[in-house]
Amino acid sequence: MTSDTSASAQWGCYGTTITGADSTTDGAQNTIDIVNGCAEASRAARLCSDLSSGGYTDWYLPAKDQLHTLYGQKAIVGGFTTSVYWSSTEVNSNTAWAENFNLGNQFSLNKYLGFYVRCIRSF
Repeated sequence: MTSDTSASAQWGCYGTTITGADSTTDGAQNTIDIVNGCAEASRAARLCSDLSSGGYTDWYLPAKDQLHTLYGQKAIVGGFTTSVYWSSTEVNSNTAWAENFNLGNQFSLNKYLGFYVRCIRSF
């Protein structure tokens, strides 16, 4: 997808550990686990899970390592801001991994903060 799904989505479920959402490489499974474990609507993973674009419905929030790969290809993919993007990788009940698309550094941030979301799909 060459555009952002949201500019201010929360990761969601602050204070709750989402079982299984800790993979650094499998955003598709993380997204499933987050959607099943977090009933909050309009959160980052749910935005991707609910997305229908380009005739596809298998979108997901990238895991930490997938997001970093996307950062490395941002000029080719296009449409990114120099802001922070959520990954689907949870750190603990209060934080999840995100990446600054200006510098490429990753850090854990409070899940109630609002950041950009870029949904991806496997092909």
